[in-house]
This record gives sequence, structure tokens and C-alpha cells, in this order.
Amino acid sequence: MLSMASDAEVKRTKLLIINADDFGYGSERNKGIVESYQRGSITCASLIVNGMAATEAASLAKTYGIPIGLHLNLTEGYPVHTALHTSTLVDKNGAFHDRFAFRRAMERKLLDTDELYTEVSAQIEKFQSLAGHRPLYVDGHQHVQVMKGMREVFAQALSRYGVTHTRLPVEDLSFCSWMEDSTLKLYENVVQDALEARGIFQKHGLRFTDGFVGMKTMGSDLTLPRLQKSIECAFNSSPLRSKSAKTSSLTQESNAPTTSQENLFTVELMVHPGYPSPADGGGCGHGPDDFSKSMDRKHEMDVLMDRSLHKFFRNSGIILGSFCDLIQQPSLQECAEKAHSSCQKCDPLSDPTVINGPDKYN
Repeated sequence: MLSMASDAEVKRTKLLIINADDFGYGSERNKGIVESYQRGSITCASLIVNGMAATEAASLAKTYGIPIGLHLNLTEGYPVHTALHTSTLVDKNGAFHDRFAFRRAMERKLLDTDELYTEVSAQIEKFQSLAGHRPLYVDGHQHVQVMKGMREVFAQALSRYGVTHTRLPVEDLSFCSWMEDSTLKLYENVVQDALEARGIFQKHGLRFTDGFVGMKTMGSDLTLPRLQKSIECAFNSSPLRSKSAKTSSLTQESNAPTTSQENLFTVELMVHPGYPSPADGGGCGHGPDDFSKSMDRKHEMDVLMDRSLHKFFRNSGIILGSFCDLIQQPSLQECAEKAHSSCQKCDPLSDPTVINGPDKYN
């Protein structure tokens, strides 16, 4: 964890979880995620179990101690459950519908909910077989978990397997003039879906962070000023939790608090670090997408490794942690005791051996 400066205005602990999506998509992605974790640039990663390098990723997580969850994928590649290769979830070639076709099919109630539940369960079980434990959390590739018609199925499956944490992508999109209108509209739909999914997740005891950042800072849209402003905004004016609240608004409405401690405020930052995938490498069964083949993934790595970003965290009183910290429920005193800038464990960038030492991924 990084150092925590005193915060006179808001007397609360600020915990930032930096999660790398798509672990297992390809060897280049895996390499970038491992290096990012070693550099202290991410704190956990979500494993895409139908990815071409999922087995490698699970092994790397064990080797380097990377906390991992499941990146549920229903829109790219092929189902994990072989019986679903001919089902409502796939097209004529047996591949998942893409994100837009998936949404249209969900809206028209063309996808069988029993088949959806079966595939979600199969991916959780595949994760368990690869990782040796159940997912610490489950999020969704292209945010499928919050779509109308999918929310209840998703929440029921997680509840069955004892998974308690997920992602709720409610992000402030009021300042993103750099985005194209079509992209902005897409993300606005995701936010609306997430707000509507919130109550269903609560009902099933699912927890999620108080704030979320990551849609408007993906790929080439990620810059230090934009990221810093987005994180500040998430901590200071999250739609899910009022600035003056001592406890999560979720606590006030149900028995499923977003966070474990009074005055602990959590934000998840979704990122996609990695090296570019070759045209014939990676993906989920039919090659990598354009985003994976571009330099955008490497660009995210470079921004996240910038020392000035970690200085920003320290000066803003932000502690870095993972979903493990929420599940293990550390006390505020424990968080504060770990918040000292001179510790190499808290600030890996202060120690060059962490970057160039013998444990570096090759």
C-alpha cells in the first residue's frame, strides 16, 4: 500500500483498488499485468477464463501472489460449458454474440436465462479449477453483469457460490469532452444499467466499492490529468455515497454494505494494461480484438507506472489496496499503520530492485 497523508477536510480512509481486466486474454496481456503488479501500478486482476492464456495467467497469479477475481465473459469467444455451443447464447458459428447483439437479444428476451445461469456457473467453476479457490470478486467483460435481464441471473449465481463482491460501474461522465458522442452514449447506458442493477445486487448481499473510475480513461483517452481528476471526483462526489456520509448509503438501505468500516471510502479503478497482441495471438478463440492489437494497452501501462501518479496518491491521502482488503475487513488503524511512504512494500516504485530484480516476469 502507498502512504496516506492527513486529510483535514474529510476524515476518512480512502482506499483505491486498481484492477486490471482481461488477465488470461493472451501472453502479452499477462506479461503486462504481471509487470504492472510488480511495479505497484495495479493491485489485482480479473481472469477471463475462456481466454487463450487463462491457464498461464492463473499460474502467474500463484507465482507472483496477484489477487484475482473472475472477469465474466459472455460476449467474446466461446462458452466454457460445452453443451452451450449450440444455445441461445451463441451465433451460427457457436461463438458468443458480440456486446451489441447480446444487449439486443437481452432486451428482446431471446436469451434463455437457464443457459445464462449455467454459463456463469461454469465460468466460476472453471476459475476455481484454475486458481484453486473461488473468485475474490466477479466483474463483467464489457459490463454484461449489469444489463437488464442479466442482473438477477448474475446475482443469484454469485450468491450460490459464496462470492460477495462485484463491480458497479457508476461513473461520473460529466467531464469527458474528449470522447466521441457514440462512445459517451454507450457509457451512459452502462451507468444507467448499473444504477438499476444496484438494488438487485443489494438484495443478494453483493458488495461493491463506493465509487468507480475507468470507462472514460481507457486506452489513448488515459492521461495523468484526466485520471487524477477522475479519481478525485470519485472520492469527493461519488453518486453512490454522499460526501458527508459516515457509512455507505448501501448500509442504510440493506444489510449489504459496500465497505467494511465506518469512514472507509473505496473506489475501484478499472484499467487494461498489457503489451500489444500479435494478429494470431491471444483472444478468446477467434483472435484478439483491435484494442488488444493496438498500442493503447501499453499506453495505459506507461501512464500507470508514472511516478507522479504515485506521488499524487500519497499527497491525496489515498491508500492502494485490493478486494482482499475489503473481504478481510482491515480496521482503519491497520490501514493507517501501513501508510508510510518509506516502506518499499507500500511504495514499490521507491525500490529499483522491484522493477529490475530477479523476480521480474520474463
